[in-house]
Amino acid sequence: MNHARILIVEDDPHWIRTIRQVLGDTPQLVADAQTLAAAAELLDQRYFNVAVVDFSLREGDADDDQGMQFLKLLRQRGLESTVRTIVLSAYGNVR
Repeated sequence: MNHARILIVEDDPHWIRTIRQVLGDTPQLVADAQTLAAAAELLDQRYFNVAVVDFSLREGDADDDQGMQFLKLLRQRGLESTVRTIVLSAYGNVR
């Protein structure tokens, strides 16, 4: 992934830092968004190869599915086959 353009969609700054460390943080190749709206704006501005997406973007809200809404956004823009997606979740089940 040396030259991949990566988008991190995560509301928790601690997890953003952790994911960046795992990725080897190359600032010009890694961008992050803490909200669905910010992620949509970045998609309008840049091309990404990979998106690392938190399932829930509102801490403590078990019904929040903004990460899944991000996947819908990719599909609506015709990007679902070009932006590979990794979905993260702190929940112990898929419900």
